[in-house]
Amino acid sequence: MTMSRLTGDVQQLLDIEAEHPNLVSTPLLETVKRWLGSGEAEKAAALPGLLAALTDGQDCDFTGTQWEAEWLAGGKVCRCPACAAARTCMADIELMGGRELS
Repeated sequence: MTMSRLTGDVQQLLDIEAEHPNLVSTPLLETVKRWLGSGEAEKAAALPGLLAALTDGQDCDFTGTQWEAEWLAGGKVCRCPACAAARTCMADIELMGGRELS
């Protein structure tokens, strides 16, 4: 896993937001934009914060919505493109040793 690949995967969140406005949570979107706009050393230092934002910004609570049954059946895991992309980025960070960074 490389920072370049992670950067590409994080960029996917912006691409998803451009195609489907309001699908990515606002706090996650702000973190992603800041992270993508930083230099390589700053990106590495900011991995724990990015990981935390990715964790907080995915798998919405669908209790009481028309999607609740499907969400519960899927183990409370959202299958939307934004949440799937966030999980990919989280896996990338973990492969880079990100769990030890926090």
